[in-house]
Amino acid sequence: MAVLSDSDRRNLEKNPNVLKVTGFNIAYTPTFKIKAVQQLSQGMSYQQIFAEAGIDLSLFGREYARKCLERWKKVVSTSGESGLKRNVVERKQQGDLKVKNLNLSKRKMPI
Repeated sequence: MAVLSDSDRRNLEKNPNVLKVTGFNIAYTPTFKIKAVQQLSQGMSYQQIFAEAGIDLSLFGREYARKCLERWKKVVSTSGESGLKRNVVERKQQGDLKVKNLNLSKRKMPI
């Protein structure tokens, strides 16, 4: 996802389906996530779900909506809808979220 402008962030923050917006990340409400997963299972397209929620997908990469919904579907399949009501830290603590161990010491990082 590209860095959002101040104007884009303000517009997204006005959307009732959005919980929090930073320059690099958007947190959606649990209610929206649950509804979106249900709509997907009923045959709605990824793009249609976000469009109906008033979220402008032109701000994001081509695969943004699909990746969000696939991630949410995975949470529902492992933890049920209640998994979408908990934040990432809570899911990690309860073992519902697997975190890959990244060995960054071997990677050359730009300075």
